[in-house]
Amino acid sequence: MFTSVIELTDILSFIGDFKRPSIEGTQVMKCNHIVEFGCVENNNKTLKIVAMCLKTSDLSGKPHELEVIKTTNNGSVQLSAKCSCKAGSGKYKHIVGLMLKLQKTSIEELDERSCTDLPQQWGKLGQAASKYLHKPVPVLEFCHVFPTTSVYDKSLPNDISEDLKQEIRSYFLQSY
Repeated sequence: MFTSVIELTDILSFIGDFKRPSIEGTQVMKCNHIVEFGCVENNNKTLKIVAMCLKTSDLSGKPHELEVIKTTNNGSVQLSAKCSCKAGSGKYKHIVGLMLKLQKTSIEELDERSCTDLPQQWGKLGQAASKYLHKPVPVLEFCHVFPTTSVYDKSLPNDISEDLKQEIRSYFLQSY
């Protein structure tokens, strides 16, 4: 028996009274802009799906990253979503297009995604934090760099002891 990942009635209750997301989401799905999707978490209560959706304005650019979370509590289904596009709230064409694609996908056909299939999540800093982290510093302020002095800056002392003068004279006179 075919069991879809998300039921159409759940999608319609997610969209609410808005007509535009369903029209534009249908077009996203029909144009095959949802290029990759899969499950990253599946337990008794939560099903988390991530996907990539081509930008309608820039098909060769970096795709939007989508996330749909289906939560089931006592038979009641709650959908939440987010998208990396500027609108991003989740009730727009990219998310609805993904949900419609999931409605046509059997739960058995849903691919599992591992952490290596996803973008890097560790070590990311906010833009404000990275601005201070990578502040340019002059090389001389590094803890392991010491200022160098030129060998030509060193000079002989002006006063030479008489013993040393006598030794130098005798050295030069021996060569004659």
